[in-house]
Amino acid sequence: MLADEISTAANPRLGSCYKYSGSTTLTGDGKATVTAVNIKVIRLSEMYLIAAEAALPTDKTKAATYLNAIRSRAAALIPATSATVTLDMILMRKKVRSCLPKGSATLI
Repeated sequence: MLADEISTAANPRLGSCYKYSGSTTLTGDGKATVTAVNIKVIRLSEMYLIAAEAALPTDKTKAATYLNAIRSRAAALIPATSATVTLDMILMRKKVRSCLPKGSATLI
């Protein structure tokens, strides 16, 4: 497993996930090693959606809170509540986020 970008010899932090192969320095993009460019693969909004989907069966209030953290950026969307949150709402949001470029999904 590779070290992440703030790992040191005294404090090693393993578990880095590189998106593209290439140089670990910013000098080029060779194909033999991993690149220092585009290290972050998952967005915070995706983590909120995963958490909402996981919380839904046991705690609908928590699921609605996670979903609203993303939905609140779109002024046209009514906030979800524990009574209105559904798996379809979460999955639709995942679909919207995966299909549109960064920043566009806040309009829907």
